[in-house]
Amino acid sequence: RGYGDKIWFLEINKSHGFIRFIAKDTIQDGALEIDSKTYMSLDDAENVPALEGAHKITVTGSNIEDFSADITVERGRSEIIDLSEAKFTASVIKITSAIEGYKLIIDGEERSTDDTLALPMGEYRFEAYKEGYLPWIKSVEAKEPETEVKIELVEEVILRALVIDTFPAAAELYVDNGYVGHAPVTELVTEGKHTIAAKLEGYSDATLEADVTSETDGERYSLRLIKKSDDSQSQKEETLTIPIDGRY
Repeated sequence: RGYGDKIWFLEINKSHGFIRFIAKDTIQDGALEIDSKTYMSLDDAENVPALEGAHKITVTGSNIEDFSADITVERGRSEIIDLSEAKFTASVIKITSAIEGYKLIIDGEERSTDDTLALPMGEYRFEAYKEGYLPWIKSVEAKEPETEVKIELVEEVILRALVIDTFPAAAELYVDNGYVGHAPVTELVTEGKHTIAAKLEGYSDATLEADVTSETDGERYSLRLIKKSDDSQSQKEETLTIPIDGRY
């Protein structure tokens, strides 16, 4: 109040408090109305100021039925509204995966992996595909406001055939120091370089390195073992004792 252009004092008739929301992240496309007037996006509703007194709060969203609450805001205090009490008509699907760039299919329909999904409550068949990885398929039950889905794609291991024989036959065979049997052997290995070794009693060991690719799949590798010389016969010499003066 004042006189002319001078203010003597200010009289504050009403102050304000705040409105806070719990579990608002579970609501998709949420919007906040205060006293039947659209106020703001629910995502931006952090400590919403409101005049003290009675208010009707309405929250709408694509995965809930309209939620309303009558509240009384007190001066300088926060009124808390728990949105987990809303009636959910759909579940927000939160997908996590360590692998990017996969194709997502839900109940036979391809879906974008960039969008937040809201699905009506129920059971769904989730599939994920990516070249070089094994298909990932899982049944997911969406019955809560939020459903977490972890997609775990496993890299596909492509195996190629190594066909190994030896001369002489029946030698023990080792691939990368692991015993695989007696020749001839067909062994499945991953693509890349592998060391093949052959062992046979009485023969020197034989080794070779195989570079396995799609082009060499099923290729035959032969190892020739060389027989060891008989050192006990070839190097052993008989020692003669020559008598001197009739004595040994």
